[in-house]
Amino acid sequence: MSATSGTPREPGKAPSTATVPVGVRTRAVVSGPWAIVAVMALAAAVAMIGVVFVAMPGWLARPSTPAPAAVPAASAPAPPVAHPPSASETVHERLAAEEAKSRYETQLKALRAQGADAWATEDLAAIGGVAKAAAAAIGAGDYAGGKQGYERASERLTDVAGRAETVYAEALKRGESAIQAGKQAEAVEAFRLAAAIHPDAGIAQSGLARAGKLDQVLEQMKSGAAHAQAGEWKAARDAYLTATKLDPAFAPAREALAQAERKVANERFTQLITRGLAHLDRGEWADAEQSFQSAVRLRPGDRSAIDGLARAKEGLERSTLASIRSDAQQLESAERWSDALAAY
Repeated sequence: MSATSGTPREPGKAPSTATVPVGVRTRAVVSGPWAIVAVMALAAAVAMIGVVFVAMPGWLARPSTPAPAAVPAASAPAPPVAHPPSASETVHERLAAEEAKSRYETQLKALRAQGADAWATEDLAAIGGVAKAAAAAIGAGDYAGGKQGYERASERLTDVAGRAETVYAEALKRGESAIQAGKQAEAVEAFRLAAAIHPDAGIAQSGLARAGKLDQVLEQMKSGAAHAQAGEWKAARDAYLTATKLDPAFAPAREALAQAERKVANERFTQLITRGLAHLDRGEWADAEQSFQSAVRLRPGDRSAIDGLARAKEGLERSTLASIRSDAQQLESAERWSDALAAY
């Protein structure tokens, strides 16, 4: 039997070469076991097509390239989970804030006792603002913030306190200048500030006392000037002397007293010379000698006083000799020879 047609062929005859239709040839090729294979392949293809149609919507919904997973940066660790403070931690923070407040208030009180409200007005106002914010933080329950605020305020008060010595020295200088210029109110204010910074400082207390008596000193200076204007130098000297006793360090009084004393001395010298010359003219040698000796003591090198003293001594010697001679002559006339001889 032919494998192609199934028709019996006679033995010894060649197979027929007749043309077979295409369809018949195709079926002949896949006949037998291959037909089974073909059927299985077709079934598998159909099944695959079904799977494709079923899964296609899901595939189309998925991204073509999966997005890479985010990797956290090594330098930015996850923030710690905040936990509310415990009751003991809250109490500790509150006590620390109260201690900082107490230190601040103690410092502020000490500075104000040193008159800081006068010489650090703006600084204390600014620091007071910091303290007010710290108090508000404590009132809101932010004890850590309140503590930090009071600590900042204390640090700034420490800086202000460090300037106290400079302010003290400047106050002393300003007070002394005010006294010398006769400005009592300014002097009292300056020395009062210095005494507030250093209550036990003798120079500050002394300056304050001097400033308190400045009005009396100025009154004596005024009186002395009036006497000097009238040429009354002794009265002027007395007034200036009183002023220097009230305040020995008041330079204007010392200078005015020195001038008045020179004027009084000049007047005294002139009076002594005039008096001495009058005594010489009258032959009052002893009185002349006394006047010129006083004049020499006032002006040891003055020529007129020295010459007047010499003339007075010479006149006194002549007068003494004349008196002795007269006595001797009287003794001789009385024939008291031994006494006369002693006189001669």
